[in-house]
Amino acid sequence: MIAPLLRAESSPAPLASLTDAEREVLELVGRGPSNRAIAKARGTTERTIANQVASTLRKLKVPSRRALAAIGPEPYARVPIAQTAASGSR
Repeated sequence: MIAPLLRAESSPAPLASLTDAEREVLELVGRGPSNRAIAKARGTTERTIANQVASTLRKLKVPSRRALAAIGPEPYARVPIAQTAASGSR
């Protein structure tokens, strides 16, 4: 189920359909923090993050946050959110 999302020949490319914010949230979800922690690191509300996670789930057609984390750029990497925010804010 997840492998087709990672293949370059997938058409249309589901990851390309994500906004910049959704891609960033996808990466952060893959690292394990809560929506609250992600919101704090990104300087936004928890509700905004919840909406971006829901939109990403829909666009990538994955059933759960766990499945979403598995397809993130760094699946299951457990990097503290403070380090994430300091190293790659866009």
